[in-house]
Amino acid sequence: MIKIGKKIIPVLLTLLISSCGLSTLKISDLDEKGQELVEINDVKPLLKISEWTKKESLPNGIKNHILLSSENLVYAIGGDSGSSKLPSLYAYNISANKWEIKEPMFDARNSFGGAIINSKIYVAGGFGNSNNYLSSLEVYDPATNKWDNKKQLMLYSRSGHSAVNLGDKLYVIGGKNQSGWLNYLEIYTPSRDSWILGKPMSTSRTNFGVAVVNNKLYVMGGENETGLLDTIEEFNPVKNEWKTLETKLSIPKKEFAVSVVNGNIFIMGGKDKDNKYLDSIEIFNPTQNKIETNIIKLTQAKSSFSSTSVNDNIYIVGGIGTSIFDTLELGKTVTK
Repeated sequence: MIKIGKKIIPVLLTLLISSCGLSTLKISDLDEKGQELVEINDVKPLLKISEWTKKESLPNGIKNHILLSSENLVYAIGGDSGSSKLPSLYAYNISANKWEIKEPMFDARNSFGGAIINSKIYVAGGFGNSNNYLSSLEVYDPATNKWDNKKQLMLYSRSGHSAVNLGDKLYVIGGKNQSGWLNYLEIYTPSRDSWILGKPMSTSRTNFGVAVVNNKLYVMGGENETGLLDTIEEFNPVKNEWKTLETKLSIPKKEFAVSVVNGNIFIMGGKDKDNKYLDSIEIFNPTQNKIETNIIKLTQAKSSFSSTSVNDNIYIVGGIGTSIFDTLELGKTVTK
């Protein structure tokens, strides 16, 4: 038992020593209120995208950015224009169908990870304008339109990784740096402003997809030194274990976009083993252990774009195919 202030919080502590000699303290997964994450086994209905609708385009084309959403706003962050990395932050007002330029990040970056935790935007790592792997962590507060450059850097610089909010913590997974492809999991706790190492994935991978369903984390596809991947891994924070699922993507692929709607993971676009841009959409439902192809495809074959879901709709922005796109599209989901 650990006492914090007047609260007594049960935690399991295990001292871990990483392969590079770094000592970290592994704390069983707790949310920011000190409550342990619990397994959820709700079975979700299968969904599909029924149509795409074009919305107001971005001021410029971008790729290798991230897209996040909170209430009535969709945020397009960072990325690159094809010639340089970007520090930009755009906010799209869904009701007004308008983009607004916000305060830029301290560091221009592409191929990074980010998530929204308690209404604030957290971005970590990426590839910088000096062609360097970044370990920096920045936090944006929409209430003040200001970024805070955190002093606590990631334990490993990286790009091509993914990040999610799980239990009000930032989980950063995989990627690549000067040492090669990574399977590392790092976990950042905002209230402590600290990073710890979590249990690594079974397979190193970069340029992959990540999603959270029923308090479990799913990683899929991507690439490593062996080539493109079609495997899906599941991380259970309650048991602190990874397992590789029997279910696989329809083909090995990388640089695709992922969004979750009511427990369904939509896997859109990307590149195949021949570096061909894809317009296909497949839907993975972990609760039914099914993966199916969506009849409606993307309006353009592309990769390196980003997506987010709001009110059971999917928004996709940017990417590269025949050109670097500035388009914003809305995909309407319905029960299959």
